[in-house]
Amino acid sequence: MIEIFNIIGQFLIIFLLFNFPLNLKNIKKIKIFDNLDFFEILSVNLFIFLFVFLIISFFSTNYSYIILIILFLSLILNFNSLNYISNSISINDLRFIFIFFLSFLVLSVSIVSNLFLEWDGQVWINKAINFYDNKSVFNLKILEIDIIKNYPHLGSLLWGIFWKLSIINHEVFGRVIYVFIYVLSIVITVRKLRYQWWLQYIFFFSFIFFTFDLYLFSGYQESLMFSMILILMHLFFRFKNKFNNFFILLISLVFFSLLSWVKNEGVVYFLIFTALTFLHIKNYRILIVFISVTLILARYAILNEISSNEGVLSINFKNYLNFLDLNQILLTIVLFFKYLIISFFKNTIWLFIIAFLILSLLVKKNNLQVFYFITFVSIFFLLGIYLNYYVLERDNLKNEWFISVTLSRLTYHISAFYIPFIIIFINSFNKVKFK
Repeated sequence: MIEIFNIIGQFLIIFLLFNFPLNLKNIKKIKIFDNLDFFEILSVNLFIFLFVFLIISFFSTNYSYIILIILFLSLILNFNSLNYISNSISINDLRFIFIFFLSFLVLSVSIVSNLFLEWDGQVWINKAINFYDNKSVFNLKILEIDIIKNYPHLGSLLWGIFWKLSIINHEVFGRVIYVFIYVLSIVITVRKLRYQWWLQYIFFFSFIFFTFDLYLFSGYQESLMFSMILILMHLFFRFKNKFNNFFILLISLVFFSLLSWVKNEGVVYFLIFTALTFLHIKNYRILIVFISVTLILARYAILNEISSNEGVLSINFKNYLNFLDLNQILLTIVLFFKYLIISFFKNTIWLFIIAFLILSLLVKKNNLQVFYFITFVSIFFLLGIYLNYYVLERDNLKNEWFISVTLSRLTYHISAFYIPFIIIFINSFNKVKFK
């Protein structure tokens, strides 16, 4: 029972943290944000929080003290705005807050009931311990496990911080932050369905049923990557008509870049968002390229300071001659497409995505340029993974498990790019624009 009370306490802390610095009252004073709803404000505050603590992680500091300061400021801000907020929140907002809390509680209990850390989790937790001990990211240089140094740390940073905030001193309670962000990503997506509230709830629970995987919450970073992409897709559509505002453009690029600090493949996802932004506006294009390149170079400089290893997306050029091996090419093609198809069935949300694609082609909807662009880039990304891992890195061919796991995780990430299009497609029949 104490575990349940601890989870509820974690929810209240996280909920209060992400209601700062913006809320329904003070956001009205910022014209570029004045139409955001309650959950969209939570999402923007989440990414502000991620960016701030990413910067703080470069220094040795007491993260708990900073959290306490933010909680205190949030209490003051929201207490002074309580009357305005209570009058601004709709009945549907209250229903979703309740469903949000209930879903968070149920999913968190399922995770806490399964204390086992999967293989990757037993590696990532070493980074979480580093931040639990209030150490900076550069302290990872002294760790003996090279793989810890070769990957970014944002997910482990969250894990360590919220583990420290838990009354019960167990790492599993640090992982409930992933659940909060995951549920928030589903809520913010389905709330844009312009139909009756009960249909929103049906899609909410359906998306959770088809995308929640307890295995991926056992220490992996996949759920965090998926959730962040899903939220950023929503924010992209929300702000795309405001990218000509330099401030909106800048914070959007910074938010997009946070994906690269979760996992190495996040660099590719960041570039997808950057390309979408570049194609959507005519102004500031040179600036977009400059900012994006600067953010990527800064990331690699920092990771290189921690480890000289080039990381997951590096290419072993010595093995290029393997590409000329016809038998190897044929073998990898068979394995690649075999496990790619299996991953679509394993991540069952893809069945909806594929069905949506077929229906969109049949009804000849012509507002899916972004969808087709993401599809084009994703195909080349998967082909790049194929070339790097399964052709140039001959050793990985001996392990089909590696191939299956890699494709399963990547397709899980990428599915988050497509889920908003399901909502857009359904809304198109109601002739309501996705805002």
